[in-house]
Amino acid sequence: MNDVYMDIETFVSPCLYENCYLCSFADFSFVVDPSIPYETLKKKSSKPIKYVLITHAHYDHINELNTYMNRGITFYIGKEDYNKLLDAHLNLSLYIIGKSWQVDLKNEKVILVTEKSYKLEEEELEVYETKGHTDGSVSYCIGDALFTGDFIFKNGVGRMDFPTGSTSDMQKSIEKIKKVFKSKFIDVFPGHGEDTNIQYIIKYIK
Repeated sequence: MNDVYMDIETFVSPCLYENCYLCSFADFSFVVDPSIPYETLKKKSSKPIKYVLITHAHYDHINELNTYMNRGITFYIGKEDYNKLLDAHLNLSLYIIGKSWQVDLKNEKVILVTEKSYKLEEEELEVYETKGHTDGSVSYCIGDALFTGDFIFKNGVGRMDFPTGSTSDMQKSIEKIKKVFKSKFIDVFPGHGEDTNIQYIIKYIK
């Protein structure tokens, strides 16, 4: 963890009321789950948007992803979820909007993340594989903020009945996150609903 100040703004998309986060340091910004258009967030930030972090590849969380392309942005996504960007069944666009939707990042800089540390400029980014909602779901921890997507919310966990979801994987992910953060105070920013903290999660999410 570091002590560098990071500003976090929450934007709620009208698609399925999912959260999109604009996070800013002194010299750059990054976006978690691009469900709000690039131009909208660009107007909200005085710092250049250099990174997009995708917690999982479901349509409601990435439906504005194409607006971030061809801008020199680096995209982070779990390696098992990358293929879902081109699969309307797996990315749930057929389910959510009733038609096929895909996005191809082959000409973009993409980091297929696994469970390890990365760098956003000089800031340390910890990635945790938090499978259960999808087999490629990841959570991102930077500073004292943990972005969990549809893995965990303030009052529950993500659905496990979508393609590649798994009850057993979800339980393993919950146990892992509780163990990793049991003695820490971390703010939790989920894919839907209000933010919370890890100690609340440890106490109430079983």
